[in-house]
Amino acid sequence: MTDKPSIRKKERLLPKWREDLDLLDKIPLGISVSTLEGEILAVNSGGLKMFGYDSRKDFIGHKADFHWQAPQKDRNKFVELLKNKGGTAFFRAPFKRKDGSVIWCSINAAIELTDNVPLIFASYHNVTEHKQAEEKLQTMGDI
Repeated sequence: MTDKPSIRKKERLLPKWREDLDLLDKIPLGISVSTLEGEILAVNSGGLKMFGYDSRKDFIGHKADFHWQAPQKDRNKFVELLKNKGGTAFFRAPFKRKDGSVIWCSINAAIELTDNVPLIFASYHNVTEHKQAEEKLQTMGDI
């Protein structure tokens, strides 16, 4: 986890998002803002709930790698898509919740420059049940 002063400094890049966080809390999806390096700067209540956290204070400041369960090459692919295309839609990856359980998420994300700092604005949708159904169908097809 990174030190809190650097997080507070980076949070100043998000004044508009801080004001809109109340509105974003009403959306039943996880929404986050992070750096390209994966430092989480902001998250809505849907994201907290999805990853099993009760407080933003406990979640913000973690590196996205802390939750990312896919091989590092998959996260690198995700970041490269963002850098090269400016965004990505329906990118699926496994993530670790606070309790250690794994969920699958579909991620829609875009890079936006804020004071010349590239930030990732992302939404997460839990698709674990879909992934399990796909795996079950694939297993049935192998029989």
